[in-house]
Amino acid sequence: MRICSRCNQEKEVSAFYLTSKGKPASVCAECSKLKMRNRTLEEKRAARLKEKINGSRNKGSPESNRKCVARYRLKNPGKVANQRKAYKLRSIKQTPKWADSEATNAIYELAAQLRKEQPEFDWHVDHVVPLRGKNVSGLHIHTNLQIIPGKVNMKKKNKWVV
Repeated sequence: MRICSRCNQEKEVSAFYLTSKGKPASVCAECSKLKMRNRTLEEKRAARLKEKINGSRNKGSPESNRKCVARYRLKNPGKVANQRKAYKLRSIKQTPKWADSEATNAIYELAAQLRKEQPEFDWHVDHVVPLRGKNVSGLHIHTNLQIIPGKVNMKKKNKWVV
């Protein structure tokens, strides 16, 4: 007879698995199976939680990301409008009176043309020196604009890369 260290019940030695040294384990076979079942349940829960977290970030295809953004815009029209207004005001505030608006518009038109001709790159108009940088803030003028692929712009974020 042997006592299981988990359920504290006295059981026959045959109710215990044998260790690699040939001795009976400290936990009975029934408790070992239960522990393994619980472990797999915990692993499944952790995998579902991880999937849920990663799914909310939506690290899928560009098309699924667009759908996610579209859903967000539909659910939060006030926030989106506020963000767009804030961006527009920052741009205006960072645009000097001497800025060449025709040259700036030409850059945006070129980016739109590139998006039509080469949609696989998802072209963005980026500020070389960000309008709201941590250490430096640039101006919204044509010499501070560049057309780059969207992936590069998203990687750059709001940083001044020299």
